[in-house]
Amino acid sequence: MAGFRKTLFNVVRMVIGVAMLWYVISITDDWSGSREVMDRPLLVLGFLLLPFIGAAIESLRMGLLFHAYGLHLSFLNGYRVVAIGTLFSFVIPGGTGGDVTKLYYLASENRGHTMEIATILVIDRLVALFSLLTLIMLLALIDLPVVLEVKPVQALIALALLAMFALLLFMAVSFSPALRAWSLYRGLVERFRWGHYLDRVFLALYSFRDHKQTLLYAALLSMVGHAALVGMFAALSIVLIPGMAVVSTVLFSLLGMLANALPVTPGGIGVGEAAFEWLFGLLGHSGGAQLILAWRIGILPLCVLGGMLYMIGRRDAGTIASRAP
Repeated sequence: MAGFRKTLFNVVRMVIGVAMLWYVISITDDWSGSREVMDRPLLVLGFLLLPFIGAAIESLRMGLLFHAYGLHLSFLNGYRVVAIGTLFSFVIPGGTGGDVTKLYYLASENRGHTMEIATILVIDRLVALFSLLTLIMLLALIDLPVVLEVKPVQALIALALLAMFALLLFMAVSFSPALRAWSLYRGLVERFRWGHYLDRVFLALYSFRDHKQTLLYAALLSMVGHAALVGMFAALSIVLIPGMAVVSTVLFSLLGMLANALPVTPGGIGVGEAAFEWLFGLLGHSGGAQLILAWRIGILPLCVLGGMLYMIGRRDAGTIASRAP
């Protein structure tokens, strides 16, 4: 029964995503900009190469975090896991996300360290999110007149700022030795069956207390990746939305990418397009959906690589992650 409900839920998610995507495409009257993009080979090459650059940055970032915890993750094996995870995130419908896939591959080579690896992957995501929110705040300050003009965007910026403070508070609590000495926390660990796993998760988080410099390097790496994404959106907007200021375009695009990350539909299909179209419509512009559709098209070659690596399997892959000597 549980399996049937899960399947039904996944089907509903896919139907919602396809329906939203169809609706957004149906209300977009002008696709001449997309045809013009295809007539510019360098621009097409840019958004096709961007996901491969992003995967390299993610592999380097995970390698830094693994090393800080005393684990080793080579760049090539990290890249392989990221590519396969991208395939599952954007191609395979259902509830199996890319992060779950990455956890499976990494944990299968590290028996007994599943909780710690899961924690590292969570930290990796939080670092990337914090970097993205920081960039959004910087762009909002640069584009302050537009932000003050559009009230829905003000609300979104306020939510982004609140999320930044929440992440900082989470880090401060996780790094505090008082947490694990707290009587309520000790009671949860000692009395409940899952308490041991909770303790392992917080111990893994606490271990990064002495590696703040590593977290900073990881955040800077993420910023480089986000900057590349901003460059792609800026270049595409010149063709797709020529009447809109580039700073506003990249700010609204990054806000739309936050909506695309919500786990409503597989890969954010439909949700991202609707968010982009709505955000750009606030300033009287159409064509926002075409920006994220170009990004999705650019993801496809990396998905193909991930599919090839998935089919090859772990044969000759070596050890993905092992305890550093």
